[in-house]
Amino acid sequence: DEKFAEEIFEEMESAINYKPRPAPYHSLMQYFLTTKRDRSKVLSYYERMRSKSIEPTLHTYKLLIDTHATLEPVDMQAAEAVLADMAAAGLQPEAAHYASLIHAKGCVQHDLPAARAMFDTALAATVRPQPCLYQALFESFNANHQSELADGLLADMRARHVEYTPYIANALIHGWTLEKDINKAKHAFAMV
Repeated sequence: DEKFAEEIFEEMESAINYKPRPAPYHSLMQYFLTTKRDRSKVLSYYERMRSKSIEPTLHTYKLLIDTHATLEPVDMQAAEAVLADMAAAGLQPEAAHYASLIHAKGCVQHDLPAARAMFDTALAATVRPQPCLYQALFESFNANHQSELADGLLADMRARHVEYTPYIANALIHGWTLEKDINKAKHAFAMV
């Protein structure tokens, strides 16, 4: 109930004993990002948060990247600028931030070379290789009908000792099923 949630939020902000914290703002930002898909509302709750002198957290920045990179009109320049905002705030982007950008470039914009370049940028940064980076690139392969590239990435993942997660298995199963390679899809399932 969007109206009720916003009324409760208003009540919370106006309470005498209110102590500003990021979590309630994140909850509404997430709601408008994933459920309502309303960029202006996400950004308005971010601005409200900032007006209360609440410092953005790593999660705040992840929500902002996803807002710019997945909600219409997609603004990849603004999404990538969030990384600079993080650096200015003294925060190091994590794998999840880069994974959002990889996913947006590969799956939303269908620009596989840009997705791969962002993956390489993440690995070249001080980001420890994480499953979410690989998952985002596997999904980008699928979105661009290039699942045949998965074997090389899987080998790289093993060489770097990155955990093989059920999410990665799902991406591989999906891609190899699209390619009608049921044996590879079964193998991806068996590896879990």
